[in-house]
Amino acid sequence: MRKPDRYTPRVGARTSLAPTPWLVPVASANRSPSPGESPTVRMFCLPYAGGGASIYRQWGSVWPHVAEVFAVQPPGREGRIAEPLLTSMDTWIGQLATAVSPYLDRPYALFGHSMGALASFELARCATRTRS
Repeated sequence: MRKPDRYTPRVGARTSLAPTPWLVPVASANRSPSPGESPTVRMFCLPYAGGGASIYRQWGSVWPHVAEVFAVQPPGREGRIAEPLLTSMDTWIGQLATAVSPYLDRPYALFGHSMGALASFELARCATRTRS
């Protein structure tokens, strides 16, 4: 049995949704909310090409009362290193959209750096087509 690393989503994290290896809750998403505290938006952060979820590990503390921050962990990176890399943007977005869709039950924001920005754009297009 593989020991989880510190970026592996925890069961019982802030959200009541089932964990997925695609999303790593960061800082504010991992702490218990204070009474009356409820973030108004979910923020999904996509890494640059070759990057992983850990580049966003500090971001949850920036907006703890505003955003529930999730870093996207692509296959073949960090805690998912044993999984094969995805070589097609269409495949990547298709799998990510499936994993993220249950989390889109409230307002959300997408942020991506470099290739992550392109992936964020494609994910937004996919989510818009799916909801239409």
